[in-house]
Amino acid sequence: MSVKTTNKRDRDVQLVRSVVDLAIREDLVTGDHGRDGKVVDFVAPADLGGRLCKSGLAIGEAGIEDTEVTDLMENVVKYSVKTCHPYFYNQLYHGVDPAGVAGQVSCPV
Repeated sequence: MSVKTTNKRDRDVQLVRSVVDLAIREDLVTGDHGRDGKVVDFVAPADLGGRLCKSGLAIGEAGIEDTEVTDLMENVVKYSVKTCHPYFYNQLYHGVDPAGVAGQVSCPV
C-alpha cells in the first residue's frame, strides 16, 4: 500500500481508503478464507515487534510516515488470528458482522 500526496485532506482520505482496501483484499469482513489457509501465522511474542514494523514499534516524537502506518496495518493483519476462518472455534465469538463494521467506521467521525 502506498500513500503519496502532499495535500493533508487527500493524504487522510488515501489512508482511510488504504485501510478499507486492506479489509476487502484480506477478506476481513466477508470471512472467505477457505479451509486451506492458516488460522494464524504464529510468531513468538519476542519476535513480533520486529516483524510488525521496521522501527520495532518504537515511534519517536516525529511520528512515522503514512507508508509505515499502512505497512504496519498489513503486518498486523498478516499476524492476527483469522476469526472468520472455518477452523477458528470459540464459544463466544466467530466472524464479523458487516453492519457492525460499518457502524464502527462511521460512529467515531
